[in-house]
Amino acid sequence: MSESDRPAPQGYQASSLVVSPRPNEFGFAMREDEFQILCDAELGNARSSRDLCIGSLVGAVVGLIGVLATTDWGTIWQPEKRGTFLFWLALLFLIVASSTTGAIIFHLRLRKTRTDSAYARLINKISAWFTSQQGAANQQASNELVIISAKYGAYANWVDISSVLSAKIQDGKLRIDVTNASLLGGDDPVPNVPKSADVKYSYGGRRPQSIIVPEGKVLSLPEP
Repeated sequence: MSESDRPAPQGYQASSLVVSPRPNEFGFAMREDEFQILCDAELGNARSSRDLCIGSLVGAVVGLIGVLATTDWGTIWQPEKRGTFLFWLALLFLIVASSTTGAIIFHLRLRKTRTDSAYARLINKISAWFTSQQGAANQQASNELVIISAKYGAYANWVDISSVLSAKIQDGKLRIDVTNASLLGGDDPVPNVPKSADVKYSYGGRRPQSIIVPEGKVLSLPEP
């Protein structure tokens, strides 16, 4: 692969900044030509917004200069002066309205032209990628089982089994016998006394729930 064909090590981040991706960073892989398209389009958007403001400002300034240059403010309401003042005032509004309308039309046409451009296709590609990633994340969260806390024992003698249960989760589900052998490798925290497993968990991002399962029974999460 030649240097010109090799993808550039760049990424599109959720912050709208194009930066080099780092290890374990969430980003969209982008070729060098795509990166250039994105930069050019962003600069074009900034320039078109600038031109819109300048077009409106120039029209207002030209009209205002005309009014100031032809108006004698001391005699403005005299009948022979009033007509000239009103003429230039109307011309001011006409120039401002025309220049602003023209700038807006130019801005809208520029945006419409870009809807079928390489920039628009790239933005759609990026948006679709982020949407798919969000959908995958939501799907994963909806099937996620989290052990918040878990203990096994009786009376005042309890052993934390949170890590044991968390390690047994497979595909968002947990099924394990509540016995000394399954939970503690054969150790008995309270010999000759009936014990139970007290588990607090959440599933699918919903509010936490609690369940108590007696010794000898099966702990199955999420609950049916």
